[in-house]
Amino acid sequence: MGGGYAPKHGRYAPRSRLLFPFLGSSMVAQSLRSGAEVYEDWLTSTSLYSWQQGWGGHIARPEKGVATYTLSPNRQRLFPNFWHTAIFNTFRRFRHQVLYVAPPFIVAYSLMDWAVERNEYLNSKAGRAEAGDE
Repeated sequence: MGGGYAPKHGRYAPRSRLLFPFLGSSMVAQSLRSGAEVYEDWLTSTSLYSWQQGWGGHIARPEKGVATYTLSPNRQRLFPNFWHTAIFNTFRRFRHQVLYVAPPFIVAYSLMDWAVERNEYLNSKAGRAEAGDE
């Protein structure tokens, strides 16, 4: 008497001797079953699926101590105080950031304005006369 473990299904189970295991042993019994049942039987008879037991199967142990909380859809408020919050929050954010953003833009605008005016002057008749190009 052997003391070994001989699984009836799973990775190390003996393979079916039928040519098409999803057809079963009799075609009459097979014709009474739905296509989904036939596919499920075929899928569970393959070695990979029976070893894995579907997606995730017994490869990883179930997690313990995980609490999940949800809020009922009829209790959710999608946009509570949307307009009030949008107006005042935008003003608050603008007020806090304006001193970081405005001075560099003012300096850059002043520099560009000076450069354009200086370029126009140097390319005018008076500017060329000053530079001695005429």
